[in-house]
Amino acid sequence: MAKEITTEEELKRMIQEKVSSSEDLDGDCKEVIVNSVSWHETDEMGSNWDVHSLRNATGCEGVAGAIIAEFKQKYNLKDR
Repeated sequence: MAKEITTEEELKRMIQEKVSSSEDLDGDCKEVIVNSVSWHETDEMGSNWDVHSLRNATGCEGVAGAIIAEFKQKYNLKDR
C-alpha cells in the first residue's frame, strides 16, 4: 500500500489532533505536545520521518508511541 505524502507541519498537526482526542489518553496525558516531526532518509520500515520529542509525555509514552506508529504506517513526508 502506498503511503500518503504530506508536509511536516500537516503531519505534526494530524498527530497532535489524534493525541489530543484519543480516548486512550486521559488526565495529564491529554496535555502531550508533539514538538516536531522531522524528515530522514527512508528506513527499513519504509518511513522517512520521526517525532524526536514530546512534551508532557511522562507516563504517556506507550500510547503516544502507538499513535505515532499508526501514522508511520500511513504517511511519509515529501522527499527533499
